[in-house]
Amino acid sequence: MATKKILLVIDVQNDFCEGGALAVKNADDVVPVINELIAKGNYDLVIATKDWHPPDHVSFQPEQIGKAHCVQGTKGAELHPGLSHAAITYIQHKGMERDVDCNSAFRDNDGRNLTGLSDYIRAHAGEDVEIHICGLVTNRCVKLSAFDARELLPRSKIAFIEDASCGTRIESIIKAKKEMQDVGIEITHSRAVLPDSPPSAGLPGR
Repeated sequence: MATKKILLVIDVQNDFCEGGALAVKNADDVVPVINELIAKGNYDLVIATKDWHPPDHVSFQPEQIGKAHCVQGTKGAELHPGLSHAAITYIQHKGMERDVDCNSAFRDNDGRNLTGLSDYIRAHAGEDVEIHICGLVTNRCVKLSAFDARELLPRSKIAFIEDASCGTRIESIIKAKKEMQDVGIEITHSRAVLPDSPPSAGLPGR
C-alpha cells in the first residue's frame, strides 16, 4: 500500500496576515506557495488549522499575547481569502478553551488535551504517512505542530516546507529550524516536493 501524503497548513488566518490583529510581516506571501502545493503536490489529505478563540481567551491577557485575535465567528478567524479553500479536506479548530492556549495542531499547551487531529489522521491515512507542514508562524505554531506530529505519529515522515511558511525574528526562525532538524524533521522547500519541479536556487528561510 502506498504511503499517503498530507499537507498540514497551520493558521493561515486573516488576523495573522496583512491588516490583521496580529499581522506577521510577509505572511501573505505564503498563500500562492501553499496553493501551488495544494494544486500540484498530489496530497491525499489537505488539512488546515484555525485558532478559534472565545472572546475572553487567556491569550488576550496583557501578560500573554495581549491582543484579541481569531475570535470565533469573526472575519479575523477565517482562513485567508486567497487560499484554495475548496481543496481543503478538513479544518482542525484549536484554542477553543478559555483558560488554556493551543499553539500546536495536535494538543493544548498544557499537554493534557489532544485536539483529535492525530486520531483523524490515523483514521483517514493510517500510521505510516508523510506529513508536510507549513503556515504561520514558523517559530511557534508550525514548530510545535511538527514536534507533536513527530511524537504522536512516530511512524510518519515529517517535513517542514520553509518557503510555504513565515515566522518572526530571524534568530528565532533559525533556532526553530535547528530544533526541528534535531528531532528528525526534514527542512525542505516547495520545489523539492513538487513533482517535475526544477531544483531550487536556494530560497530564503522564513
